[in-house]
Amino acid sequence: MKPLFVMPEEGKVISPLGGDRTSYKAIGAQTGGNFALLEQLVPPGHGPRRHVHRREEESFYILEGKFGFEVGERSFVAGPGAFVLGPRDIPHRFWNAGTTIGKFLLLISPAGLEPFFEEFSRVLAESPGDLDRQAEVAGRYGIEFV
Repeated sequence: MKPLFVMPEEGKVISPLGGDRTSYKAIGAQTGGNFALLEQLVPPGHGPRRHVHRREEESFYILEGKFGFEVGERSFVAGPGAFVLGPRDIPHRFWNAGTTIGKFLLLISPAGLEPFFEEFSRVLAESPGDLDRQAEVAGRYGIEFV
């Protein structure tokens, strides 16, 4: 692994959930597969359906706005400075619970989920209502919607 420096305006940008903005700050190829770090901007009310990861943990560090979370049986709203861990095999979801665009850092460990976001964004752009196709793509990455 080599040192990595990424400036605020740097990093590949995609829109995996339609309307949001995800900037890749570190990917598995740069971290020896140990983790990926993404910065996400999420419009009010947006967020994924409840799902479970079988391969990785997702950690959220909120920078701006208010986000609702369901992790396991717990539901709550968190703001800037809050940290939330979504362990593998525990159903979870998040959504922007505020009235402005929210921002958080998403740490994925181990890395490997990065291609999912790109592929899923293409599916949403091509056929946004095709839940079967969304589930098929997610399944290839060890993700199940629940």
